[in-house]
Amino acid sequence: MNRTAARKIDKLTPADAATARSYNAKKSTRSVDNVIVDEVIAHLAKAVENRRARQVIEWERMGGRQLQRTA
Repeated sequence: MNRTAARKIDKLTPADAATARSYNAKKSTRSVDNVIVDEVIAHLAKAVENRRARQVIEWERMGGRQLQRTA
């Protein structure tokens, strides 16, 4: 930590210090929540049902293109 930041921290009132600690605690909780959500999304994306659904969508897209060409 640089000296300027250390001086600013020393000048904080107890109420300001409590506010800063509260803000930092909320910020770290959000990052943990984001990691958990990212893991859930990654797990769901790997699920067999989702892979099959993506294959069906891609198949329908390709079939639609072929139908337009033959018409």
